[in-house]
Amino acid sequence: MAEVLLSNTGAVSLRKCADQSGLSKELRAVFAQMGAGPLRDRGVVLIQLAVAIALGATSPPA
Repeated sequence: MAEVLLSNTGAVSLRKCADQSGLSKELRAVFAQMGAGPLRDRGVVLIQLAVAIALGATSPPA
């Protein structure tokens, strides 16, 4: 369990970096210009996906 927690500590830093650099705000604005969308903020979802990939996320085997 400690291995999992330790390996995910970089996620917060990556998210904060995206927020402080303005990436989150700009992605939110770009996706908002594309029209009314789903219930979730597409910019946030894209950043979460990028962080997950950076941490080594993989898709489950088929």
